[in-house]
Amino acid sequence: MAGQQQIRQRVTNTIIKALEAGVSPWHQPWSPARNTGFAANVVTERRYSGVNPLLLQLAALERGFQSRWWGSFEDWSSLGGRVRGWGTMIVLRQRQTTRRLLCKQVVFNADQVEGVPQCQVQPPAVEVQHDFGPADRIIAATAADIRENEGDKAWYHYPPEDYIELPSKVDFVIGMGGVKAWYDTVLHELCHWAEPRLAWNGGYLLNELRAEMGAGFLSAAIGIPSYGPTRHHFNLVDSWVDALRQDHRTIFRVSSAASAAVAFILSFSRKPVSR
Repeated sequence: MAGQQQIRQRVTNTIIKALEAGVSPWHQPWSPARNTGFAANVVTERRYSGVNPLLLQLAALERGFQSRWWGSFEDWSSLGGRVRGWGTMIVLRQRQTTRRLLCKQVVFNADQVEGVPQCQVQPPAVEVQHDFGPADRIIAATAADIRENEGDKAWYHYPPEDYIELPSKVDFVIGMGGVKAWYDTVLHELCHWAEPRLAWNGGYLLNELRAEMGAGFLSAAIGIPSYGPTRHHFNLVDSWVDALRQDHRTIFRVSSAASAAVAFILSFSRKPVSR
């Protein structure tokens, strides 16, 4: 259907434009303020998934939005809010007969809404230190086999070995990007660890894109600061862009797989919430 192709192409062009501009739409700035974090619907409180976190994060970066809460005109109206400004397009799937088809929806950020102050960003009264405790608990809950090495490389050994190997946290703190880089690396490798468990195999290039995207999603969902794009990321950007250009369905497949990995990893420690 032409309409489906147009939606996919529009989304793909948006992601490609961001990547070519050096923007990583799956990494978002960390803030301890209330109502910041992973984009969620203001009525259901469910986190957006698939390609939508990318679209919403790009809109937030471009337009300076800080709140994590988004909703349709009807959503905000139901809460007594008054919407102002232009909305942001997201993509939903609706079942028609035997197929699930893409459809567009326009949503607005809380920063565009008057009359719903409880959804606005509220800075903490005192300085808040980074708390990686939630990440430690989530990593431990997976019971993944994580081993330390004495080198400077990290990777997941696929079955039958089935374990993650990476330098120690101390090595990261001393000279490999700091503690944030260690957590980013573990989350990235956990997304690889989830691949055989979710029967995902997109080949090396798309596996790396999925893991990179999933690690960014996890940092935002857990509420910990992300290290951000690495040299490995920038080395692969051109190849990712080429893959997206060749098939406008690719970003949908990979982002959906990344969301599935996030839900799977979080499921060991808490009930996942997604949209």
